[in-house]
Amino acid sequence: MFRISILLAIISLSFSIMGQNLRQANDLNKKGLRLYENGDYDAAIENFTRSIELSSRLGSSKTSLKNNAFPQTGSDAAESHQITVIDPRTAAAYVNRGNAYFAEHEIDRAIADYDRAIAVSPGLAEAYITRGSAWLVKRKLDKALADYERSIKIEPRFVKGYIGRGMTRVEMGDSKGALADFDRAINLEPKNAEVYFRRGDVYRFGYENDSALADYEKAMNLDPEMSGPYIGRGCLRFDKKDFEGAIRDFSQAIRLDGRMIQAYKFRGYALLSLGRDDEAQRDFDRAIRMAPRFKAEIDEAIKLIKKANE
Repeated sequence: MFRISILLAIISLSFSIMGQNLRQANDLNKKGLRLYENGDYDAAIENFTRSIELSSRLGSSKTSLKNNAFPQTGSDAAESHQITVIDPRTAAAYVNRGNAYFAEHEIDRAIADYDRAIAVSPGLAEAYITRGSAWLVKRKLDKALADYERSIKIEPRFVKGYIGRGMTRVEMGDSKGALADFDRAINLEPKNAEVYFRRGDVYRFGYENDSALADYEKAMNLDPEMSGPYIGRGCLRFDKKDFEGAIRDFSQAIRLDGRMIQAYKFRGYALLSLGRDDEAQRDFDRAIRMAPRFKAEIDEAIKLIKKANE
């Protein structure tokens, strides 16, 4: 009897500690999300990592999780890992940490976390969507398409899957397929501003400017805080040589989201077209600091615009 009583006490204590740890893990995950929303990605990663450590045990191993081998991707591809899951919310924490790495442009580390999330919870549609977005950034279009299609199979009414697949189809040159995905997404969520914005881009790339403008302005009405539609409408105005109107739209996009590299770049082009060279150069410098890969493109555009201004 004495032994049973001690065992019951130990079990009760263990559950108490586990419950406390899981509550703390949940609190850390929520704090990480708040930090992420505020753009403090390093602090967010720290909180997500502590949440993962509390809700799972992660250790290096030569063997992968049973029946769920991790694909060998990302910066940790040299070895597999084995996870003992205490709480299924571990998968969500991996997705959240992956998103923070994604925001810091550490795409391989993001993919590694999405891989882990899928290993923990193979039915988590969000993990396939976020990994699909990472593959899209890396221009691994077949892999992106496969992940988005997997997410749609898991959650056929999850709009993000159709948006992601539509964006991938745009990159593959399949505008018709992309429009079909965005139309499907709009049928599911008629008030989703992002879908109208993305469909507007497809129309703009196809020179269907009236349809593009209608979609951009629909997106603005649905979500005035979304920066993308202002960039799209600004591009339409730039093409019509309405440079002042374009500057207003690009400036509004920057006010809404100062990280929008394209807005600085395009506003610089509009300013340069009006002969406001010093202001344009400040925008170009800002864009290049944020994304040095655009320097050659910007330099070439400056030459063309200055030639047109002669």
